[in-house]
Amino acid sequence: VVTLIIYYVLFGKRHRRKRKVLAEELRVAQRQVHVLEEQLFNAKIEDIMASTPTRKNSSSQQPRQIRIFMDGAFDVMHYGHMNAFRLGRSLGTYLIVGVNSDESIKECKGPPLMNDEERMTMVKGCKFVDEVVP
Repeated sequence: VVTLIIYYVLFGKRHRRKRKVLAEELRVAQRQVHVLEEQLFNAKIEDIMASTPTRKNSSSQQPRQIRIFMDGAFDVMHYGHMNAFRLGRSLGTYLIVGVNSDESIKECKGPPLMNDEERMTMVKGCKFVDEVVP
């Protein structure tokens, strides 16, 4: 017991300070990763826009918009749904997500935990989703 007390007095504060410094460095690194992921996502969108074939619209040429549609129940939103939205958006320039109705969910999976409006609000909140249809 005496050895533990002596160790704490001599080294405890130093270790606590190191942990605080490391925790702050980790927070900074996580912010940097988030910024870099956003930049990578935007660069991928620019690449997609640059590589898409163009159609002649009267006198000007505009890049063709590629719309992606996906649908699902999305009753309990989780990381897998967000990742699917991210991947869907990376395949095109505009992501449309259909949200299944209470009746169709009840028929296939059982009673839903959330109603139609709540599920649509959750899907609309995702930054990768451009449009939500019931």
